[in-house]
Amino acid sequence: MKTETILLQRNKTQLVSLIKASSRPIMILALCIVLLISIIGLKAYKTEVGYELTKSKSSYSKVLMKNKKLKSMTLKLKSHERIESHARKNSMKFPSQRDIIKIKNE
Repeated sequence: MKTETILLQRNKTQLVSLIKASSRPIMILALCIVLLISIIGLKAYKTEVGYELTKSKSSYSKVLMKNKKLKSMTLKLKSHERIESHARKNSMKFPSQRDIIKIKNE
């Protein structure tokens, strides 16, 4: 009986020492794999953010162009020549001195 327990204890200690010896490279390998996966994930996220930024810049430039067109149209609609031409089409005329009534401020 004693020889069997001695053999089992010896096998256990050999197994424990084998695990202790091989655990360091396994931990280093696991750490490297985790770091590699983290780096790949960060690069993928960076690429995704880059695509979103490009899309946002594109939509911003479209909105900016539309804003410029609308400002141009506003200035065109407010122009004195346009207002005067519409007034003449509707048979309106400029007021004369007779049509203007002066009011005295008290």
